Amino acid sequence: MDAAEYKHVVLGLIFLKYISDSFEEHRARLEAERVQCAEPAPEDTKTFEEKMKRLAAQLCEQMAEGELLDREIATDLKHLSFLLEDKEGKL
Repeated sequence: MDAAEYKHVVLGLIFLKYISDSFEEHRARLEAERVQCAEPAPEDTKTFEEKMKRLAAQLCEQMAEGELLDREIATDLKHLSFLLEDKEGKL
């Protein structure tokens, strides 16, 4: 085989090695994603009632914090003369 023809064989083998490595990398990534999706999330082991109790408690905390912030904002606006009390003396 002539040296000029040999380069075509070598380049073909290099290309095949590159494609093979790329395929194996992509396959490993897909396999890792499949395994990760197959495992249940830690929260999935809890019952619906447990999740709802936790979420309801969290919502109550957030609503109480929101009411507190509303009162603080209204007080600050009143001190800045941007908000007046209504007839009942409420903000």
